[in-house]
Amino acid sequence: MSPYIEATIAYVYPRRLLESEVTLLHQLVPYIENTWINGMWNPSNWVHFDQAIRTNNDVEGFHNKINHICQKPNVEFSTLVKELHKEAGFIHTTAVHVFSGETTRKRKPAQVARQEKLKSLLEQLSNKKIDGLRVVEKAAGMITPQEYWAAEEESRADLDDDDQ
Repeated sequence: MSPYIEATIAYVYPRRLLESEVTLLHQLVPYIENTWINGMWNPSNWVHFDQAIRTNNDVEGFHNKINHICQKPNVEFSTLVKELHKEAGFIHTTAVHVFSGETTRKRKPAQVARQEKLKSLLEQLSNKKIDGLRVVEKAAGMITPQEYWAAEEESRADLDDDDQ
């Protein structure tokens, strides 16, 4: 499941696949449910859609920031302590942001725009203006290179020609 998809979709969408007449999907759904939905971790644990704070990303980001500040990895211990002491001066400000639910990291404008488009799609889905399959197709189109989709459509067209 993508970090861009709301956790509730993970619960609902596999059930909708069972409505399909494609029998292979009927075999796929139990696997999805047993592995990803009802497995050790439920979707709310691993889907990060619309969360300001994404722990792994923030920890990695902090580690990269320290490496950047030190201008190299594997610095001497005294240099690391000096830089960490400087960073400690920002803890209060960072804590205020975190506890108010704000993110302290910068996000690329394209990433923000993509997330807003996905929120809009999910709102359309909840208002029944669009179906789940269309949401998945549009979401995949936003995060997958366009060449893939062009080749996929060409392949489908070839299959349709063969059927006739």
